[in-house]
Amino acid sequence: MKAAEVFFDAVFNMFSVYIIFRVLRLFLEKKQVSGILRGSVWIAIWAVNWGIYYKWDNFFATMGSMLLGTYIAAVVLFEGSLVRKALAAAAALALGLVMEDFVLIFTEHFSFSIDKTFGSLLSSVLFMFTVLLLEKLFYYGKTDMVSAEDQINIIVILAGSIFIGEVLVKAETLGESRIMFGHGVLCLMNVSTFFLYDKINEAYMQKAEKEAAAQSALMYEKQLLLMEQSQKNIHALQHDIKNHMLLISSYLEKREYDSALEYIGSVTGAMKANAQFVNSGNMEIDAILNYIFARADKLSCQIETKIEVPERTFMPAFDLNVLLGNLLDNALEALERADSRYLYVGLRYERGMFLVSIYNTFDGVIKKGRKRYLTRKPDSERHGIGLQNAERVVGKYRGEIIRDVTDTVFKTDIVLYVAAAPK
Repeated sequence: MKAAEVFFDAVFNMFSVYIIFRVLRLFLEKKQVSGILRGSVWIAIWAVNWGIYYKWDNFFATMGSMLLGTYIAAVVLFEGSLVRKALAAAAALALGLVMEDFVLIFTEHFSFSIDKTFGSLLSSVLFMFTVLLLEKLFYYGKTDMVSAEDQINIIVILAGSIFIGEVLVKAETLGESRIMFGHGVLCLMNVSTFFLYDKINEAYMQKAEKEAAAQSALMYEKQLLLMEQSQKNIHALQHDIKNHMLLISSYLEKREYDSALEYIGSVTGAMKANAQFVNSGNMEIDAILNYIFARADKLSCQIETKIEVPERTFMPAFDLNVLLGNLLDNALEALERADSRYLYVGLRYERGMFLVSIYNTFDGVIKKGRKRYLTRKPDSERHGIGLQNAERVVGKYRGEIIRDVTDTVFKTDIVLYVAAAPK
């Protein structure tokens, strides 16, 4: 076997193992294991499988070792029953074989004559493209954080690999060894590209989770401060209630009604200072709304609410915080620029559906991209991610966003099918 052929087969096998690992992720939940263990398993399976192919070049021996290796990887790196892992391993290999057969049948049907290495490259690229489509279907709105533009770049790389591979096949003057080496480099580039794609996606996810966790912690801290201050105000009022009543009574006896009303207003204001705006009994929702409403109150904003939610937790606090926190933060951004400030928040949970309505006034200026409304804050990248995160929560629960804009009011209505959310 020539050195160029050995190099191509080794890289092609590496690409195949990587794609199969991604197929396993479609059917199984990853275990919390170290990156070293994960990488070691991947390298071990690749080395053993390629070694068997290099030594015997037998289809059944190669496929058998790949099936066994894939099953071992599923057992070591993924959660689930042994039967489910076995089925996932078999499905991963079957999908790869289907792609190879598709390329073979397609080329024979159209009487195309293609080189063996180019055929292998074409089937692997088609395999990867199919896996990307399946990931979009399986994980819609759940994990994919990479922008549509970056995903288009991935498709361009896939198509470019096929084109360059075809050019190499036609370049007969290069010689067979150089052509095979070139195809091997293309496979290696694809492995590196998709590996980086995964890492970028993970980095976006970690960034989004850190921001949401920090926002959640801030809201809970503010809620505790509001509760503490409210208790202090109540105790202070109870302590001084006798003196307050005596003074009010004195004003009334002297028919100084304006003074009595003014004093009652000052007492009421003291009670309202740092008070809780919402007390639905749902800790997560109360924390989010009280934090937001405290900020809105400082803007002298008129606030209206209609909250009909159970006290029990009906959806993960993380998702709830990402959704409401980012949408309400965006509403506050608009209120800061508005002359007349009004905020309405309606929340209702019924029969597995969570209905959200957020209406706010704004200055009439809308910044809109191709597919979504954009933030006007200076740090547009960070806040833009927040809005995209909120939309991904809606997608996760197979929900729908309806937006309506008038001259001065921005309305957002959302329905989430919580009961049908993917586990």
